[in-house]
Amino acid sequence: MDAEQPVETLPHFAAPSPFERACERCGNYAPLSAKYGPELCAECIERTAHPIVRSGTSVGDLLSGVFQLLRAVGLPAAILVTLAGLPIALLEYAVPELPFFVSSLWGFFVTTSFDMVVLHLAWQAIVRREQRVAIGEAFSAVGRSLGTLLGVRFVANLVTLLFTLLLIVPGVMKAMSLLLVMPIALHENNGDAMSSSTQRMQGHRMNAFIACCVAAAPLLLAVSSLVCVSVVLAVAQNVDGTAPAAPSGFESVLGLALGIVIPVTSLPLTLVPAVLYAKLQETDWSLRN
Repeated sequence: MDAEQPVETLPHFAAPSPFERACERCGNYAPLSAKYGPELCAECIERTAHPIVRSGTSVGDLLSGVFQLLRAVGLPAAILVTLAGLPIALLEYAVPELPFFVSSLWGFFVTTSFDMVVLHLAWQAIVRREQRVAIGEAFSAVGRSLGTLLGVRFVANLVTLLFTLLLIVPGVMKAMSLLLVMPIALHENNGDAMSSSTQRMQGHRMNAFIACCVAAAPLLLAVSSLVCVSVVLAVAQNVDGTAPAAPSGFESVLGLALGIVIPVTSLPLTLVPAVLYAKLQETDWSLRN
């Protein structure tokens, strides 16, 4: 009887993967997306990308994103914008005859600068998820391109004003088309932020407009409340015959209150572009500055 021949064993080869590249996070071969920076599979994107980015662009999604950012950066942002607006508010209170152009120029400079800082803080909160935001990094990023940001804001405001002078509706539509101008100018090396914003906002202007109207509600409520209180107190003084002959202090008090309240209550409105920019981001998912 012949000896039993040994069975030849073939080397084991893993089944070839239909995908050529592996996920940079988990190493699995799968369909990859580079929208958020590294090439990630769907499972890693679910664990890595911020919920703001993964959701849609409906009005509810935009407002939900604003609320999430308020929880993440609302306190430091409120402190920063309050400290920024306080000096000019105190100056206007102490010097009621302060020239209009002085307060206007200061307001434009401070508003643009600190709006950009808030946008950068929001960007950090979206990119880094649970990590603490770096205020110094935000100021550094804004400071490096402050001249460009001021120029872009001025041109965008001027264009919006010109469209508004034609009719209200074209002005609103143009404002919505240019909603992403400042985030693009801040985070991307884009030579034409206005054209890029107009292109990305196609199909999203109506939802953005409704979200901006809702986000502006705290600002409108605060301003209208302060004005009503000031009017009531002024009428009460006039009825009592105690109204001063000199310029009333009500304007100064109202200006001081508005200088403190407006920056804080406008934070939700400032964060709408940050949320929409993150959702419509077209370049890599990383901090540019």
